[in-house]
Amino acid sequence: MNVKSVEKQEKSTVELVIEIGKEEFEAAVEKVYKKQRGKISVPGFRKGKAPRKIIEGMYGAEVFFEEAINLSLIHISEP
Repeated sequence: MNVKSVEKQEKSTVELVIEIGKEEFEAAVEKVYKKQRGKISVPGFRKGKAPRKIIEGMYGAEVFFEEAINLSLIHISEP
């Protein structure tokens, strides 16, 4: 993960531009899937046993993206 730019904005806010590698993001998505799969109910599968592709097919490929981004951002430090 790379912090591309840091711009100070008004009212004590900062705008960050961050780049995450494909492998790192995929690992974060997989970690989130394993954490959340027990909470997702899919017809035909026992709770927590549905494959990731089935869940993504039902709810969209980006179903785990927000949590994966949050997980990745925890590891950011100021450049």
